[in-house]
Amino acid sequence: MPSLLLESLFPLVFIMLLGWLSGKLGYSRREDASVLATVVIRFALPFHLFIGALNTHPDKIKNFTFMAVLVIGLMGSYFLTLLISRYVFRHDIKTSAIQSLVCAFPDMAYFGAPVLAVLIGPEGFLGVLIGNLVTSVLMIPLTIILIRMGDKRACADVQQPNALQLILQNLFKAVRNPIVWIPISGVLLSL
Repeated sequence: MPSLLLESLFPLVFIMLLGWLSGKLGYSRREDASVLATVVIRFALPFHLFIGALNTHPDKIKNFTFMAVLVIGLMGSYFLTLLISRYVFRHDIKTSAIQSLVCAFPDMAYFGAPVLAVLIGPEGFLGVLIGNLVTSVLMIPLTIILIRMGDKRACADVQQPNALQLILQNLFKAVRNPIVWIPISGVLLSL
């Protein structure tokens, strides 16, 4: 088991050390980091999830119990943190929403994919894909809506869009994101 984890995490750690070393030696500048991050988030990661979804057996994709447990677990931790932050610690809705996102947002897409690929195989991408969709389509838009609602209360004199407009705007932005629609197309093609 330790060798499997080492085998899956070593490439990630090696790439991070390589990036740090290239910065220290002057091969790359700080400004290059945003370009590399954009390439990874907009292209490399979505297509990596696409290939993983494409290689997943259709029977594994139709495991609705697994999907439901993952959605309930991720969103349950989000709402539990939101309630605790709001009513136990008495934070405003903006602070509570940000704390909920920080506590419940998994880094599945970046570190989960290589670990699950080694431990489980191509089927491990299903958990990463579902977790990524939950965070991209539910958690992040909900957090943005709650933050804007907190802003709306703070700035009552400024005209703000209503809740339905906020929901539709944020869902549309989430679905347009390549990290959402590219892996979904991989799932559809594998069926």
